[in-house]
Amino acid sequence: MGLSNGLVKVRNADLAEMKAKRVKVLTLIAAALPLLGCSVPTESPTRTFNTVSPESMQLGCAKKTLEAVSLEDRIRSLIMVHIAGRDSQVIHAAVGRIRPGGLIAMGDNIAAEVAGTAQLFGDAETMGVPLLLAVDQEGGSVIRIPQDTFAAGSELQGASAVNIEEVFSQRANLVKSSGLNTNFGVVADFTNNPDSFIFPRVLATTPDSAAVAVSAATAGERGKVLTTLKHFPGHGATSQNSHFSLPMVGTGIEEWRAREALPFQAGIDAGAELVMLGHLVFTAVDSQPASLSTQWVSVLRSEMDFDGIIITDDLRMLEDSGIPALSDPAVNSVSALQAGVSMLLFVGPSSVEELVPFIDSVVAEVSRAVSRGELSEDALTSEAARVLAARRDFVDNNPSAWCHLLAGQYSVTKSS
Repeated sequence: MGLSNGLVKVRNADLAEMKAKRVKVLTLIAAALPLLGCSVPTESPTRTFNTVSPESMQLGCAKKTLEAVSLEDRIRSLIMVHIAGRDSQVIHAAVGRIRPGGLIAMGDNIAAEVAGTAQLFGDAETMGVPLLLAVDQEGGSVIRIPQDTFAAGSELQGASAVNIEEVFSQRANLVKSSGLNTNFGVVADFTNNPDSFIFPRVLATTPDSAAVAVSAATAGERGKVLTTLKHFPGHGATSQNSHFSLPMVGTGIEEWRAREALPFQAGIDAGAELVMLGHLVFTAVDSQPASLSTQWVSVLRSEMDFDGIIITDDLRMLEDSGIPALSDPAVNSVSALQAGVSMLLFVGPSSVEELVPFIDSVVAEVSRAVSRGELSEDALTSEAARVLAARRDFVDNNPSAWCHLLAGQYSVTKSS
């Protein structure tokens, strides 16, 4: 018994020493892996949903989903178009041919009854998820849904934040009941110039009051529709109309940060999901229009911490600017995506027979830019994932129900 006990003690000591050495070696390996660009393995895959934010999980799983999607369809998912008329069969057929990520409803899509509009787009979807269905419903002088009789724009200048939030809550309910899910309705521009074309549409005349108003408007729409702030970096800085020209603004970046930035930052902080880039040039910041500007996208992402969808204003407007270099919408589309924009907006051509080949030409030009190395496929896919995640949220806004993170790898357990 004594000898046996002694052998057991020796074995236990040997095993303890071996275990200690093994732990030391594994510790050294684990420490070295990150330096080699490798992830540290776990002994057994465990669900780690709580270690990342739901937003990060949505993006990760959306990107995983896109691995099985062609480059062409990823490009198409970054496009929002207007399909004219009220024939749901025509609209669904056009969606099947264009395969966009979103539609914008204009006046010709809106029925006399709210329920009629809701039936128009029905279950239109691509990649198995609903489209972003947007509308310019600011109220006042810019309405598509005629039942909107709520105060808007200059009528709300000087109103309390509580009043503004309630108005935008009611407007968002109207948009949602019309079957739409995204409103291009929060004007974050401000101006005190009554002669400016945009004055009737702004919620305030000073940076601080605009910040309060935009924050309240965003809060009012929250949870009902996706909120869009426009027209970044601030159309109130000029009285020129970008529908017919390319406005030039001499404001420098520091002055901009102290003025035009404030309402946009307030809306971002309040949870706005989209920011629309305007077609105007802040000459001291970038010679390109903001809608095609790497600098302004960088300001949004890096300086203002905006991680939502960046969409252009209607890119067809640039064709009417009179600037020869901006006359080709396909080239402008490449420039916008190179800048880091998430979605390209086109409100035309009006007929499906013209629209389909027009979009095909845009997609072809973007594809060529990727093949030439002028446009990063990874960057494009990241923006497509951003758009897809927002669309997937309409189906199930609880990412843990369809998206998982196992051993550092995302997986999708429901069709998306």
